[in-house]
Amino acid sequence: MWEITKVYREQLPAVRLIGRKYGKKDADASGAFAGIWEQWFQEGLFAPLDALPLAGSEPGAYLGFMQLTPELEYWIGVFCQEGTVPPDGYEALDIEPSDLGVCWIQGPEEEVYGREQACIDALRDAGMNPIIRCMERYQCPRFTTPDDQGRVILDLCFFLES
Repeated sequence: MWEITKVYREQLPAVRLIGRKYGKKDADASGAFAGIWEQWFQEGLFAPLDALPLAGSEPGAYLGFMQLTPELEYWIGVFCQEGTVPPDGYEALDIEPSDLGVCWIQGPEEEVYGREQACIDALRDAGMNPIIRCMERYQCPRFTTPDDQGRVILDLCFFLES
């Protein structure tokens, strides 16, 4: 069983997201990008990014960053220091300093995904106003090392109205 175990506000400094951008056409039939993530790990696509000057409130976390521009953009990558040059084959997106509303979703890995509406509700209950720009933050060891009950923690972060 999954649950939201922590809800809080944090400040994200100006960062550069470096990774690769995908769209709706790249998603699977259910609208998910799990196959793309598998490809990243199978092909070692994070290795060139791990060597960059990482930044953000949780440096080193792998990100699934989503925004509408007006089409869906889904980025897989990491936050780096401003001005970092992306390696060949990668793109960059500059992110302005922002307030984030963060929810920790804890449970078996297969149950922590797709909890955006529950997080939006929890953030609103905590007095925050999330917008439709968010990210999955896979932070080691919260996500990579299950507890004694087999649960991991996925951070779901929403940008907040200023």
